[in-house]
Amino acid sequence: MNYEWGRALESKTSKKRVVLIDHEDSFTYNIKAWLEQDERVDVRVLSYQELPDVPDDLTHSFDLVVFSPGPGCPEDYPGSLKFLRELTLENPFLGICLGMQMMMSLRGIKVQSLAPIHGKVSTLECKQHPLFKAIDTFQVARYHSLAVKDTGEHFDVLARSPEGYVMLIAEGNHLGLQFHPESFLTQDSVQFRKNLLGQFWGAMWNP
Repeated sequence: MNYEWGRALESKTSKKRVVLIDHEDSFTYNIKAWLEQDERVDVRVLSYQELPDVPDDLTHSFDLVVFSPGPGCPEDYPGSLKFLRELTLENPFLGICLGMQMMMSLRGIKVQSLAPIHGKVSTLECKQHPLFKAIDTFQVARYHSLAVKDTGEHFDVLARSPEGYVMLIAEGNHLGLQFHPESFLTQDSVQFRKNLLGQFWGAMWNP
C-alpha cells in the first residue's frame, strides 16, 4: 500500500493532512466531511485492513491519525489494536466511539455492554479545558452500545455523560471521544472542531 499521498499533498499545499481509518462504519464519510469543513484540512480515508505494520509508515506522511467508529468491539480489529499499541503518545491521534474504546482496551480497561443508545442527545459534564473553549453547555449525539465508567489512572477524563459514562479522554497527544462530533445533533460542533484541531496543532490554529 502506498501512503505517499500525504507527502505529495505536503509538497503542494499548506493544508493539514489527516488519515481517517475506516472500520466499515456508516459515519466515516460524515466525519471526513465534518473535518474538511475547515478548508485548511484534507482527509484521506483508508480501510482498517490497509493499516501498515509500522505506524511510522503513516505518521511520516500525515499530521493526524483518526480511528472511525465501527461495529463490534475492539478485539474484533486486531490490526487496529496493534497499530495503536505501537503509536507513540507524541503522534496526534483521535479515536471516535470504537476508536476510544480501543484506547481503553489497550490499557486493560473493561468495556461494558449497554442497551444500544442510538441518536440520543446528552448534556456532558465537562472539566475546565481548552477543548470546551466558547462552549457553555455541550450537548452531543450518542450512538453506542459499549461504555466505561472507571478508567483508573490511565487517562484524564475530560467529560462524562449524565449517567457517569466516560465521554472524552486524553493521554499524551491522544484524544478519545465516545460521542459523535460530526452529527447534526451535536451542538457547537463547529466550535468544538476548532478547539479539537487547536489541541493537536497549537493555539494559532484556533485563535
